[in-house]
Formats: sequence, C-alpha cells, structure tokens
Amino acid sequence: MKNCIVWGNGRIAKSLKKSLIQEKIKYSTVCINTNTTKLSKADCIIDFSNANATKKLLSYATTTLTPLVIGTTGQNAEQMQMIYLASQTIPICICSNFTYGIICIRKILPEMTKLLNEFDTAISEIHQINKKDAPSGTAKMLANYLINPQITFLRLANHSGEHKIYFSDKYQSIEITHTTYNIDAYAEGAIKIAKNIIDRQPKLYDVCELI
Repeated sequence: MKNCIVWGNGRIAKSLKKSLIQEKIKYSTVCINTNTTKLSKADCIIDFSNANATKKLLSYATTTLTPLVIGTTGQNAEQMQMIYLASQTIPICICSNFTYGIICIRKILPEMTKLLNEFDTAISEIHQINKKDAPSGTAKMLANYLINPQITFLRLANHSGEHKIYFSDKYQSIEITHTTYNIDAYAEGAIKIAKNIIDRQPKLYDVCELI
C-alpha cells in the first residue's frame, strides 16, 4: 500500500496518520467539510470517523472503486444495509476493533463456546469516559459468539480499553482478558487489514479472512 485516505480526524484517526508516516505511506485526510473531488486516487480508505458520515464515505468509495476498511462503530440498520450493498462493488471490511489480540480472540471464540456450551457467559468492558457508544461495539461483536452473555461496562478517565470474557459453571471459571495500552494498536491493526484487502474482489469481508 503506497497511499491511503484517512476518513476522520479523531483520536484513532490521528494515531493512524502517525503510524502511516512511520511506515512511509502517503495519506490524505477527509473531515466533515472536505471537498472529496480534489482527493488523489488512493489504494485504500481507512475510516475512523462517525456513523453519520456513512453515506458520503460509501458514495466516494464506490465512485472511485477504492477498497474500504471501516473502524467506525454505531451504524444503524439502514447504514449497515448501505455498507452491504456497497460491498457488491468494492471490497469492504468493517470491524469494531482491529487490534490483533481481539481478532485472535474472535477467531477462537466460536470453538470455545461450542466446547463450553453449558457454562454461563458474560462480558465486561472499560473505555475512556468520552466514548459515545455503550456497550462498546467490540463487546457487542464478541457477544455474537457467546450464548446469552451478560454485558457490563464502565467509562473511566484516560482508559484505552479493556474487554473481559467469562465462562463459568458451579465448579470453575475461565477468563479471557484483552487490554489495550495504547490506541496505536487500533491504527496498526487497521493498516494490516488495509494492506490485505487492496487486491481482493468486491465482498463484505470478515476481519478473520484478512489476517
């Protein structure tokens, strides 16, 4: 990947731009009022913006036939349908958490749930106090691979993110903990996925297909 469009200018988008510089990948930034007609062609778009930007994002990506990696969370059903339709034209990967550790947990979780199908399950998550969605998109994603999990969350100052998954019966318990110490983990994970999607055929890809 030689060049990239960073869609958004929040905390993770800023971390993403820092990581791109370190990898010597050229980038352009799209914010709310950016005139996208003046953007140069890119190998991929990485989106860490806001769900409200979905329509503009997909319009640009499909018009320019640019592969798309979406790290934004909070899309409603209509916006998710728009993403699915766009994936018939361009390759898209949408994931609420691109850290390599969470992707690996995601990959093994279905098998654990199958083996521990009689255990009670729960998820707890902690994020920084300004995070808008609660429970987090990652907690919701992980919950899809568990059997009726309880979900709890906390919002604390200056916390990069932690997720815990619990399996428990009356004799024993298992805990899986993933803690993010720096938001650069999200950015670097998204770049890895972007590098692996740029030559793919149009489709909505599961992140586990691209690691």
